[in-house]
Order: sequence, then structure tokens, then C-alpha cells
Amino acid sequence: MYRAVFVPREGAPWFVLRHLDADPCRQGGWIKDIVGYPDTANAEHVMAGELQRRGFSKGNIGVDFSSISWNPARMAAFAGLLPSVEFTNLEGVSFVSGT
Repeated sequence: MYRAVFVPREGAPWFVLRHLDADPCRQGGWIKDIVGYPDTANAEHVMAGELQRRGFSKGNIGVDFSSISWNPARMAAFAGLLPSVEFTNLEGVSFVSGT
């Protein structure tokens, strides 16, 4: 199931992931604002709703286009749900280097 962390320029980050994973995420991580969705929900709809609710339904959103989870279908879904958003490639931001 798709999950994502949102890190705004200003304000606290938040996580959106399946409800089943929300408590372990709270217990093992430092992000306090965690939105869990049921397995029957459409992850893109939940995430787009959170972006809209938090005032991020316009402007520019950076995404790691090389992430294994970001594919053309997901891009099309978000583009359809957030037509006033421009998605910018932040390639490699999802990866942590060991060097």
C-alpha cells in the first residue's frame, strides 16, 4: 500500500499510510502527525485530500520521480486530483547514502 511523508517548507511534516501501519510508525518515528487510511480507501484520494485540507492544493510540490512507488499511474492520479499543482522532480531525495 502506498505511503508518503510530506515535508512542507514551513510547519511540521506529516505521514500518510495505511491504518494498520500508523501505530508502529508513531512508536518508531519522530513524526507526530500521522494519518492512517483503511485498506479499502484509495491512497491517492486520501493524500490529495490531506494536501487540500492543509492548504497545499496549488503551487509546486516536489516529488522523487525515481522512487519505486512513484509511477506514471500515480502521477496521473495526483495530477487529476490536484489540477492546480505542478509536480517537480526531486530525484534522489528518497535515498540515503551510506557514504
